[in-house]
Order: sequence, then C-alpha cells, then structure tokens
Amino acid sequence: MSDVSNRAAIYSRAWYGDEQRVLNFPEGWKVHTLAPPVYPALSETQIAEAFAHPIGTPRLVDLARGRRSAVIIIDDVSRPTPAATVIPHILRELDEAGVPKGQIRIVVGGGSHRPLTTREITKKVGPDIAARYDVVCHNFLDGDCVGYGNLADGMPVYINRVVAESDFKLCLGGIYPHSAVGFGGGAKLMVPGVAGVATMWHFHVCHPGRGHAVIEGRDGVLDNRHVAEEAAAMVGLDAVVNTVVNDRREIAGLFVGDFIQAHRKGAQFALQAYGTEIPDALRAEANLVVTNCYPLDADPLQTGKAVWMRQYFERAIPSPSTRLPTVSFATACSINSTTNAISSNGRLKPL
Repeated sequence: MSDVSNRAAIYSRAWYGDEQRVLNFPEGWKVHTLAPPVYPALSETQIAEAFAHPIGTPRLVDLARGRRSAVIIIDDVSRPTPAATVIPHILRELDEAGVPKGQIRIVVGGGSHRPLTTREITKKVGPDIAARYDVVCHNFLDGDCVGYGNLADGMPVYINRVVAESDFKLCLGGIYPHSAVGFGGGAKLMVPGVAGVATMWHFHVCHPGRGHAVIEGRDGVLDNRHVAEEAAAMVGLDAVVNTVVNDRREIAGLFVGDFIQAHRKGAQFALQAYGTEIPDALRAEANLVVTNCYPLDADPLQTGKAVWMRQYFERAIPSPSTRLPTVSFATACSINSTTNAISSNGRLKPL
C-alpha cells in the first residue's frame, strides 16, 4: 500500500498503550506510506480451531495426558506476542488432559535478557494468570540448569531446571524475522530462551545465523536454527504454539503442533503477513526513509531490526560513515533494555 501526503499515521508503544500517532512533515514534501497487507485478528473460534487441528502432532490434550507436570515457556516484552490471549486455551487443554493445576509453571524464556518486572509479567500473561500461576523468569547466569550432554558438534546443552524437570514442555512465542534463526518462534524459546550460559555462548559464537527472514537453511551448513532444533529434540520439547501478529499487534495467524512443522508453516504465513511491497520508483528515488519499529518498539535493543530494509533504497541521502541511505526510525523504547547480551566475539556485554 502506498499513500501520498505530507503526514503519516503510525502505531507506537507496544505494551504501553498501542496508540496511533501522526508524523507531520514539511509542506511540499511527498511522503509515501508503505505498509504490509492488513490481516484481521483471529476470533476466539478460529484460535480454538488451531488447537483442535495441530500441525504434525496429536492435540495438546492427547500429548499431555498422563503427564504429572507441565511448563509453558513464553517470550518476554521485547516481543509483541499477545500471550495473555493464548494461555487460557493452553490451560484448557492441560486441564482436560488431567495435568494438576498446581503443577503447571510458566517460564519467561528471555535468553540473555534481564528478568521481567512484576508489572511486565502481568502485562505479558494477564492479571488473572499472573495471580493464579507461578510465573518465573529464566536467569541464564544463575547456574540452576540441568545438563543433557553435548550435540554432535560439541555444543553443551544446559536447560533451566524448571523446564527440564517438567513432564510436558511447550513453547508459546511469536514468529518475527530474526537474523540468527531466520524467523523467531519454534525451538528458539528452548535454545537460547531457557539455556544456560555455556549453551548460550556456544549458540551465539560458534554457528552462523540463518539470515533475516530465511525459512530453510543451506545444505551442509549447521546454523543457529539447526542447533536450536537439535537441542530441543534432545530436551524433549513436546509442542509449540506460535503466533503471527498483524499491524495492531493482534493474532493474525496461530500455528500449533510440532516445533519444526508448525513453525515452518507459520514462517511461510509470516512472509506474506509482514511483507511490504516497495514500488521500483521509490526504490530508485527516495531521499529519506523513515521506518516504524512497532510492534518491536518496546526494547531499544530490538529497534535495529527496523533498519534492515535500508538496502532496498538506492538514492536516499548517504550516511558519511557507511554510504548507505539515511534512515530515521520512530520508536517508543518504553522499557529499559536487556541488561546482558553475548556478542559475536563471545564477550558478555552489559547494556
């Protein structure tokens, strides 16, 4: 979609208002607004249908039947996944399977991100779930992990103890473009999401990324997505529930089932849902590009994803240091960023 005026309406402040704002530009500027296709939010009935017809596995109720405990691993507020909308559906499946309510835990699999605050947990899972269930944040530095051995390439697999000791393991996350694993979601909430520091280091340092929005890897290349899925199989990840959101941070697609098959089907849908057509004339003639980070605009660390598209514009004002187009981006940065990250040289960096 391309709309020409001297203003642009954008959404902003994921988790902190999800409000519309208008950007005004100087008189006489030709401002083209480009956006992905508009997808409607799934209804409660459509969400229930996704659970009733999983991809590559039996229903969750059948997978979980006879299990004495369960863990739901979720992403944190750096991701826009509306977990509070989906968790009640998962809990109904677990209840029907006979998993005791007191033995269901929720773990925030933030990888090397800082723990969420109590307020952020409530935003993520909803006040009712936060009050009735034990929600804890993974801390990759505290050493409270269980070792599973090593993958064939030597990567040690250490996983959060709560996750490791749960009989039924499920990841609830969103599918968003990601340079390390192609698209988030799937097994990524297991590794690096709830991995120990040795696993985290090996994952980030010893393997190449799959590439931004790349669904399948290259033949003969053991990349981040491959080792995450190998580790998830070793740990015994039973299923995933993956969302694709629309431009209002609502669930436009829901993919339940096998952590590879459901994820790949969701990633194919994400390519359509997030894809934005750029007319050839704008690619050649645009002088300034302004990108909106929403709905990945809460955490400053994630906002760099908004400049991935700069390679598609040929004549924008070049930056003196990079000779690439000048790109401005609109972002809310509503929270403090993650406190630690592992860089590609293996160093732990405070942020």
